[in-house]
Amino acid sequence: MSLIRLSRIRTDIMHKININPHAMRRVEHPIKPPKKYFNCNSKVVLQHADDVFGRALGTWPWLYICTRCNCRVGTHPGTDIPMGTLADHETRKARQISKSLFIDWAKRNNYSQTRRYELLSSMLDIKITKCHFAMFDLDTCKSVIQLLTRH
Repeated sequence: MSLIRLSRIRTDIMHKININPHAMRRVEHPIKPPKKYFNCNSKVVLQHADDVFGRALGTWPWLYICTRCNCRVGTHPGTDIPMGTLADHETRKARQISKSLFIDWAKRNNYSQTRRYELLSSMLDIKITKCHFAMFDLDTCKSVIQLLTRH
């Protein structure tokens, strides 16, 4: 994917974000939309998936993407609130793997969603409000994988 395509600004009506106030209120621990990516100090923009992938993905097509290094993060449906922090390909893959292991572990142990995140935050020694896979960096994902493969 070229950076020219990333920097293209879509102005047609179908690509104007339609924020849902109810969806905004549903997000329990909102984080601020990124303006710059801390790793490369480049501008971050809100893009429609069509502009990034050539097609819409999922039910809500908006994501934040670094204009230089292609790190990205999705947004909560109906909002412009990022689901977590920007991540490169390796970190996104590690998030997927660690979350999948986490869900399997929680199901095997019959933990409620609240209980599973309480336990994970305790294992990782982080605040429950920071215990979201979309906020994990690569090292945290590796820690989750190590912890859960032992349990």
